[in-house]
Amino acid sequence: MNAFIRKSIFLIFVSFNLITHSGAVGIISVPIMTGNDFPNAEICEKANIQLKFEHFNFLFDNIFTVEMAANGDFANGPIISLIGQRAVAGNSINQNINVSFPTPNGLLPNIDYQVRIRGSSPLTYSSPNLYPFKIAKIGSLSDTAFFPEGYWRGSFFKWTPTIQTIIIDASTQDIFNPVNYLGYVTKEALSFDLNWGFDITSAPGNLFDTTHVCGSHANFYSIRMRRKINFEAGYYIFGGGGDDGFRLSLDGGATWLVNLWGDHEFAGRLYNNGCGVYLDAGPRNVVVDYYERAERSRFQVIIRRTGDPLVNPLIITNPAQGSSVCLQSAPFQMLSNAPGGDQWSGPGVSPNGIFNPQTAGLGFKTISYETGISGFGSNCVKNTSVTIQIVDGLTSNFAGIDTSYCQGSDTINLVPEVEGGLFFGPGVNGSQLFTNNLAPGAYRIGYALDQTTGCGGDTVWKTYAIRPIPNSDFSGLPDSVFFTGPNIQLVPIQPGGIFSGDGVIPFNAQWIPSILQPGTYRISYSVTQNGCSSSTEKTARVLFYAKPVYVIPNVISPNGDAANEFFYVKGLPDGVSVSIFNRWGKEIYSGKTENEVAWKGPEDNETGTYFYMLVNELDGEKFTGWLTVVK
Repeated sequence: MNAFIRKSIFLIFVSFNLITHSGAVGIISVPIMTGNDFPNAEICEKANIQLKFEHFNFLFDNIFTVEMAANGDFANGPIISLIGQRAVAGNSINQNINVSFPTPNGLLPNIDYQVRIRGSSPLTYSSPNLYPFKIAKIGSLSDTAFFPEGYWRGSFFKWTPTIQTIIIDASTQDIFNPVNYLGYVTKEALSFDLNWGFDITSAPGNLFDTTHVCGSHANFYSIRMRRKINFEAGYYIFGGGGDDGFRLSLDGGATWLVNLWGDHEFAGRLYNNGCGVYLDAGPRNVVVDYYERAERSRFQVIIRRTGDPLVNPLIITNPAQGSSVCLQSAPFQMLSNAPGGDQWSGPGVSPNGIFNPQTAGLGFKTISYETGISGFGSNCVKNTSVTIQIVDGLTSNFAGIDTSYCQGSDTINLVPEVEGGLFFGPGVNGSQLFTNNLAPGAYRIGYALDQTTGCGGDTVWKTYAIRPIPNSDFSGLPDSVFFTGPNIQLVPIQPGGIFSGDGVIPFNAQWIPSILQPGTYRISYSVTQNGCSSSTEKTARVLFYAKPVYVIPNVISPNGDAANEFFYVKGLPDGVSVSIFNRWGKEIYSGKTENEVAWKGPEDNETGTYFYMLVNELDGEKFTGWLTVVK
């Protein structure tokens, strides 16, 4: 083939190729979600996503973007545009685009989503990706100062270090930036030790609740645990450790009781060498921070109640060494000279020292008690033990007592299963319990058999509470009122009860005298609180009221001749308010009527014209007029 023919064939091929592509539409292959190309994938709402695809026939100004729709329904939408784009023209069989979900995005969990790729020049859409996926949400509560009661809540962060080498002081790192928040973890136990080990592929793994954390994180993550703890008064041990950083605060993070805020192999610390510190009763906002730089991961928190660390020697005071305890006895609290600790151990005893003979079983049992804790190079431990014998025999159990009583309850008869023992405790007299003089609160009474009876001095304790009687007093009810008088508002000292009686409207606590006949009526108020009730009854008279005829003079002569001496108003009852004014409007007298006398005249016997005002406060009736004083 000569050169002319070869050149002609080449020109024909190029011309055909140009004609084919110049008139063709854009083509985008079905995208593949790198790392998530499998059924039932779940992608964190804060994750970056990479799509792999092929494309053909796109012009120089083309931009690829990614769109998403629930269940791949792009026809009906709504269509969500993801963040990120790629400007690529021409043809490519191996192309990638990195995008992320919009924030805030309104995406819903448990909904299947699919994505497609959009080309702009020419406008072209790929088919949706093959496998639908779900969005992993990070939870409704972000990293806020939220201190729950009864469990820990830990905010989980993924952070980027300023340098990849050893972090000397983690305070220089952006560890708890809310922008890096990826969800939360929870933990119920007060103390915990989470060890994810070496060469982990994800954290915190499956050791506690991570259903609200987005993604897997082996390095450069942090957890901030928060919890409100209502401490009883007593001694407590605080400590823990981490790999890497660990710190613990009792005041919401204002100060740090333990502060190991730098890189290290797993290291920890016990505050006060594990001896325990005294806390007053009350709630405290506890914060525990942890961060992981790389590779090894362990996070430990120690919060434990203990006894007084200064007591020496440590002694168990009840039961004493060699005591016998009846198998049938009720569980009881073991005691020491350093009470309050949760470090009891042995058959039948709980960590806080409640001993149950039935759980322990018959025979000799050794019970131990310990204060302090050793660890991290600290040692403040004191321990002691007693050996007691659980024997089968008569019991000191008794009946007749309830868990609580109202103040002033009747006498309670205590009934022992075995006679011959002794009852003792507040309000006890013989085998009777008198609660009349006991103030509200918690009480404990016991019954003990004689040393020679039954199980040798076995004692059973039972607790009960005295509940206060509510105050049923009320005000607002007069001794007497005319039947034409207004409605009376009754006012209880302690709300929540009910008024009753003739003429009473209970729902608004009013007494209506106008619907009653003259006479004496009983009004009562009853109130119940915490199962205790009280009632108060008062009486009031409804009086017949007939309008009197008043005779009011307009001249008096207070000259000592015993005639017309006073401002005397015939028929006027006692207690009517009197005001006298001179002709310039100045009040010169104020008082009350008595024996129909309203005023005895001016003190200086000055004659002239005066003005009066009489007000009957019982029915609101008012009289005004003028009065002349002469010699």
